[in-house]
Amino acid sequence: MNSTKKHNPAADLFGEIPVTWPEVYEWMRQHVPRWAGTRREEWYIQNYNVIDKIQYEKSLAFMKAYAVKVRSGTE
Repeated sequence: MNSTKKHNPAADLFGEIPVTWPEVYEWMRQHVPRWAGTRREEWYIQNYNVIDKIQYEKSLAFMKAYAVKVRSGTE
């Protein structure tokens, strides 16, 4: 059975894109430096869905790389 659906290598076994805490802290330092390292950092991460935003960025990066491979004919 040949499936045409491509597996996202950024996703884990269950289809979720894993995000590590160092990635979250780096995202905070880059995008919201005034909240990074403060008492309210945890509140910001939860209420502004930082983990979802990182997962979205990772999936976009994969799709862009895949599109380049398709256009170049290597996929």
